[in-house]
Amino acid sequence: MSTVAEQQTTATAGTDYTELRAALDALDIPGNWTAAGPSFGDDKPRYLNEVCVDDPDSDGLVVCVGGDTDRETTDRILAYIGEANPATVRRLLEERDALREAGQRVTDAFRALGRTTRLDGGWIRERRECESAVTALDAALARAGEQA
Repeated sequence: MSTVAEQQTTATAGTDYTELRAALDALDIPGNWTAAGPSFGDDKPRYLNEVCVDDPDSDGLVVCVGGDTDRETTDRILAYIGEANPATVRRLLEERDALREAGQRVTDAFRALGRTTRLDGGWIRERRECESAVTALDAALARAGEQA
């Protein structure tokens, strides 16, 4: 019988988002998108009706247009699509990769610490590796918080 931690590791071990990464690489549209709509002279749109590429070189490329839903639902959907753009997804994948690597270093260091006995004098070295790995994980978490 496996532990919960082993089950979670097994369930997520193959989740590297290969298909998502391939789709991002194949996408020939600049990364930042924005939800847009008519402003009728106001500072902000009165409602949203499309998502556009937020890049002056894109020549007003429209990524998607609102559907046949009520205006509030369309606003929420288009605002979400605008925020969940390729640049954001790339940043999230990069954060995920960095956190996974840092987490693995912590796990490896603690496993090594568990195998080390005080008799061989290696426990001090292993403790330093654990502290270094925890510091790396803290730094990755701080970077992820700054980018959020």
